[in-house]
This record gives sequence, C-alpha cells and structure tokens, in this order.
Amino acid sequence: MKKLLLLLALIIVACSDDSSDSNQLFLEKYDSVVWLGGEFDYTDKKAFINSSKTLTYYSIEEEACFSFELEGTTETPGFDYERVIGQIEEETENSITIFFQFVSATEPFNQLITYTVTYDGSTYTLTENIDGNSGGATYFDTDDEVCF
Repeated sequence: MKKLLLLLALIIVACSDDSSDSNQLFLEKYDSVVWLGGEFDYTDKKAFINSSKTLTYYSIEEEACFSFELEGTTETPGFDYERVIGQIEEETENSITIFFQFVSATEPFNQLITYTVTYDGSTYTLTENIDGNSGGATYFDTDDEVCF
C-alpha cells in the first residue's frame, strides 16, 4: 500500500502544471516592447532588450539613439559624462529598479530609477520614477520602432 501511495504521489507531482513560465520577470515579459512618452510630452521612446540586458532610448527631438547596459558599463564619450554604470537592484513581473552611476570628471551623479508597468484593461502604461519621486515620466506601448 505504501508503494502505491508513493507511486501515486510521484505521478501527481510529475503531472502537475508547472506555472513558472507564466511568471516572467520584467525584462522577459516586456522584451523589445517600445514605449512612447516622456516627462512633458511624447519626446522619446524606450525599449528594454532582454537578450543584451540594455535599455535603448531614442530622443525624438535630438534624433539620437543610445543603449545603456543594465548590468555593466556603457562608454559615452562626447557627453557630459564619460560612462554610465548600471546595476539591476530589483526585478519583478511588472517593475524593474536600476541603479545608474553617471561618471564624470566634473559632476558625477547617481540615480535609482524604477520602471513600473500597469494595465487598465485597454492600455499598458510604463511609469518612470527617479529616486523615489512619484509622478515621473509616463509612456504608452506603441507599434513604433525605437532605433534598432
């Protein structure tokens, strides 16, 4: 009887539904989704790329494209800072928090940026909050391309 119960328990465990695939983290779930928005108007586009662990940013006004590593160093010669160092602090299904260190000889600075996605039943919205300040930039998913 013990062998039968053990066999039955093994069958139940082996046949149970593995729902871990539906619990994707932010970078997997929103991989290459293009977000259009900005702090004041539709001034830029962003996309998180899971395969390279980067945040790609396109400034519409400047017509310039940048990709920042989320876990590593991005060299940025010709800008106000020489490099940007990124580190993912926390990642859940619908949010990601990244610590960025902007390295410069004159005015280095750090930012802790949290991106959160919400869905109201018809629209996905990406909210960017810098250093815990609420009311940051807002973005909406779009079919546009960023710059890749």
